Amino acid sequence: MINIHDRMEHYRITGLRIVAIEKGNISKKDHFGVLEAGTDKKLMSTPFLTLAQSVSF
Repeated sequence: MINIHDRMEHYRITGLRIVAIEKGNISKKDHFGVLEAGTDKKLMSTPFLTLAQSVSF
């Protein structure tokens, strides 16, 4: 299993949102980290634009 926090640290990513879309509807969503390094601004409290990309397993 992939450890999201380890991967974020490895790639120096401060914040990440993941959204799963099934049959045209959001089925799951989660956020990790912060909006900006050195702050405690949560990703969930800010509006955002989501770019959808298809990845099939």
